[in-house]
Amino acid sequence: METSNNNNNSNKTDDNKRCPQHNKKQRIICYDCNEIVCQVCMATKHNKHDIDHVFNLNAQFTSNKKIKRFDTRLDSLWETLQQLAWSYDTIQITHIRVVNQFRDLHEYLMMREQELKRALNDELEKTTTSINNIIDEIANINANSYRTKPKGDDGDDDGFDIESMNKLVQSIQSSKSMDQFFDKEFIASDDVKWCDDQLMDFVRRGSQAIKTVHPVTRPIQYEFDTFFMQMKIIDLLDDYVFVKEPTRIEHGFRNHIFSLSKDSCSMLALDTGVWTVINDKCTPRGDISTSVVYARGNVYVFGGEGSPNTYSRFSLIEQKWHNDLEIIGIDGGTGISACYDGKQHIYLVGGLHNGNLLNRVDCFNIDTQQFSSVGRMYVATRGSYSLFRSKSDEMFVVGGYVDVDSKCLHTYTLSFDTITKIYNRSIISALRKDQKIQACYDGMENVFIVGDQCLLVNIKQLAERRLEGYDMVPDDPHWSCLYTQSHGLVTIGGSGHNSRYSLLKDKWIPLEDYDPVESRQSFGTCHIYH
Repeated sequence: METSNNNNNSNKTDDNKRCPQHNKKQRIICYDCNEIVCQVCMATKHNKHDIDHVFNLNAQFTSNKKIKRFDTRLDSLWETLQQLAWSYDTIQITHIRVVNQFRDLHEYLMMREQELKRALNDELEKTTTSINNIIDEIANINANSYRTKPKGDDGDDDGFDIESMNKLVQSIQSSKSMDQFFDKEFIASDDVKWCDDQLMDFVRRGSQAIKTVHPVTRPIQYEFDTFFMQMKIIDLLDDYVFVKEPTRIEHGFRNHIFSLSKDSCSMLALDTGVWTVINDKCTPRGDISTSVVYARGNVYVFGGEGSPNTYSRFSLIEQKWHNDLEIIGIDGGTGISACYDGKQHIYLVGGLHNGNLLNRVDCFNIDTQQFSSVGRMYVATRGSYSLFRSKSDEMFVVGGYVDVDSKCLHTYTLSFDTITKIYNRSIISALRKDQKIQACYDGMENVFIVGDQCLLVNIKQLAERRLEGYDMVPDDPHWSCLYTQSHGLVTIGGSGHNSRYSLLKDKWIPLEDYDPVESRQSFGTCHIYH
């Protein structure tokens, strides 16, 4: 930045500038022509142009070091800069996701390659050993001959190298008889002279070797339908990798998991593994593991032990809690199940209020901040998982306890039509009544139910099946389980217990994060998808 002396010198120099045509001081700027002119030029050539005088410019600059004319430009530059920052952040996060997705696919293909090669190598080693043993026996039987090539590169007994073995196999296959093969691979010697005892011992060892059975390994052949396999891979990438116009957000928590218990909350950035601790405090609330939901830039938590008749709203833009907002017109309670329809409504299902289980289906309008009653389920539950399918305006309710003490699980998956406002249908489940479960929705057709087994419920076909053979059970059924497009199934249990499930590897893989909370048992969680 220039000093005041430099400014004074600059102003002095400016004062000496004169119009070459009229010898007048040039103290007027014409914005239309982008020229600095004198008073006479202004009157004759620029009288109807957009102009400004140095006195006015000096007054503006002296008062706030800014020229008003540039305010609009600065606003435009700032808006463009924000858009570029949004583009950079989106591209950078997408780059990370591409790397992670293709790394998993690459590792899976490498693993399958090693599995196939391992079986082949095992059989190849057995086959090579048998061939070598038979060649040795042939050499022993023909005492007056020796092999034309050494067993190894150094003539040791560690077996043929792959090149020598390939040549030996070709020799076997191209020979039409033992004699022909013998002539290729052995050289006869006339110098062998044995006494009777040596001859008898040679015959004895040969006779003993006759009893040896050399195992014949089975030939293995893998066939690859190369064209169709490659075509399927291309089709899969075309169908499941697509360019999507990202939703512009004003907060910086896209693809985060929000985790809340009592008055403590924090967020995990799935793409970077970084935790953000929220310093602003929520009204302490217990029994809210199914009561936390994300909608339109805000996280809502309804009821809960300690404050059952109010709700709190956390603004991601402000990073601030709005606490003790009254639940008016419907019952509050604990163990309320909440889900968002993707538009303007959050649905509240069941719960425990004043010692009574509820079978209610109520609604919270985000725009009006008003509650209203919608309908009734045929069974009263608490702590169930409600999931919304926007394609059909249906809500599905999974699990939940049908007793006050939360010991008896409701084992059906229920469907509720939010248009007709009535209970519609149910899916019989293989769940046990004494189970502890977590449930999450992939946003399309499938609901994952995770307990001491994993069930996949197709809500379009109203069918359920157990995922046999999959190690899909987290260590603690009280941990939160969510589905995200970037990481698939994710479980959040606290420090050292946060992981994602890899279907390709058939196991839970630890997330690379440093969770500040030791245990997140029974925390309320939700996914901030944008």
